[in-house]
Amino acid sequence: MAPAQTATSVQVESYTFPPTVKPPGSTKTLFLGGAGARGLEIQGKFVKFTAIGVYLEDSAVTSLAC
Repeated sequence: MAPAQTATSVQVESYTFPPTVKPPGSTKTLFLGGAGARGLEIQGKFVKFTAIGVYLEDSAVTSLAC
């Protein structure tokens, strides 16, 4: 297993994604891999409609490093 990674919280607009989460019904703790806002340009103005956080297992780090 890969060594534990450190993550920090990320704020996207008014929502803060925590650095780690534990999904319901799971014994695994996931770390925040990244976060951002999604939206569309409507009549010349960018309208944000959602914030997305991606959480990963520690084992994902070795796969992403290749």
